[in-house]
Formats: sequence, C-alpha cells, structure tokens
Amino acid sequence: MSDGSGGLEGNAVARADAGGERAVARERAGGGAVAVVAGDASRPSAFERLLAATAHVLLLFSLLGTLGATLIWLVFRRRSPYVARQARQAVLWQILSNVMLGIMALIVIVIVAVSFGSAITTSPQHDATRAVFQFSAGLLCLAVLPFCATLYAVASAGLGALYALLGREYHYPLINRRRAARGS
Repeated sequence: MSDGSGGLEGNAVARADAGGERAVARERAGGGAVAVVAGDASRPSAFERLLAATAHVLLLFSLLGTLGATLIWLVFRRRSPYVARQARQAVLWQILSNVMLGIMALIVIVIVAVSFGSAITTSPQHDATRAVFQFSAGLLCLAVLPFCATLYAVASAGLGALYALLGREYHYPLINRRRAARGS
C-alpha cells in the first residue's frame, strides 16, 4: 500500500470516510473488490475515546472512581498512549480533588465546632449576636465552599470527558502537563 513516505503505490486509493478518518483502499485487478486496509493512526479509536471519557467521569464516584480510573490507566498504559495520558490526568485530578475537599471539609468542621462552642458558652455579658453570626457563617461555609469546589471538580471532569469523546487532549488545571505525560 504505502512505501512509508506517505505516498501510495499501485492501484491504492486514499479517501476520507464519513468520520473524517483517512482510509486506504486497494482495488484488486479484475475483481473490482475494494478492501479498507488502514485508518488514521493519529486519531484514537471510538473505544479508546470511550475509555478515556470513562476515566474522567469516574470522578463522580470519589475514591471508587479513583480506583477505577487507576485501573484503566494501569491496563491501557502500554496498549494505548491516548487512553494512558487521559486516564493519568483523570487519576491525578481525582486525587487532587479528593485531598482538597477533605482538607476543606476538615477546616470547615473545625471552624463550625469552634464557633458553635463559642455560641453555647457565651456569657450573658458578652455579645451573643456575634457568636450567633460566627456560627451562622461557619454553617454557610460548611454548605457553600465544599459545594462550589465539588461543582468545579465535576465540571472539569465533565469537560475532560467531552474532550476525550471528541478525541482531543485535555489537561486539568493545577496538574503539571509534563509530569502527567511522563508516566504514560
């Protein structure tokens, strides 16, 4: 079919199919039959794109999702460079998200506990409204900050899954691109 230089030899015909992938076909002498021989190696297959998107979406399952994405990375790191890169990005993002949400939850719990304690132990001589305000602010932080952080992490994972389904590279914020690509 091809001599390695990108050119075609013999009766080989290059065409693009409906998906835009380059296919090489060769006409048999006398029979008129056409066989598709090779596709575009630079674009990941539909299965590879689906696996990469699955690795990104597994963020929704927290620690079990991280284990699933890690399993995808370990199984496909030698078989498909695209799946390996995307799964590694997803694993690193899931670990970062879980650690940051855990730290944030711990800080918010400490703030709520301290402000609740001061609201209970406030003597009548002290300003009780200040203690109630601190407690209310702590409860608000408990509800709003982790919700916003979770929403950001899930939206980023959704965007990563969309990019993977389209066969494009996606890099999460805060993750070193060279380190993420190194292990694939």
